[in-house]
Amino acid sequence: MERKEGETATLFVQNIPPSYHWRGLRQLFGRHGDVVSSFIARKYDKEGKRFGFVSFSNRIDADRAAIRLNGLWILGYRLTVNVARYRNKSQTRKLYTPSYSKVVSSAEQEKISISGASMDEDDGVGLFFESSGR
Repeated sequence: MERKEGETATLFVQNIPPSYHWRGLRQLFGRHGDVVSSFIARKYDKEGKRFGFVSFSNRIDADRAAIRLNGLWILGYRLTVNVARYRNKSQTRKLYTPSYSKVVSSAEQEKISISGASMDEDDGVGLFFESSGR
């Protein structure tokens, strides 16, 4: 039986133990349905917890696994399991595509001052400019 890509369902798993491997995640969730893939991110979420994703071949298996495994304690860590939310790729690109409403002349450039800077692990340095209003 062939599976269409649109038929898969993915779960978002939070608070994964540090010693846990993607194979263990796949094995754990595989007891509750047909797992297509599993992934544990190298990064941590905003609460400092490990997270990952588990994809199932169908929505019924994913829902069953989410109900059964949400709140499960593994190696002293309580898993949180939810259906993953996706952002359309074109929407994601729009968020990171700079847009310029006008070209700044050299006279206007002199009026621009740096009001702050931020460092993001993925994006590098982001500068925020504001006009000094001179």
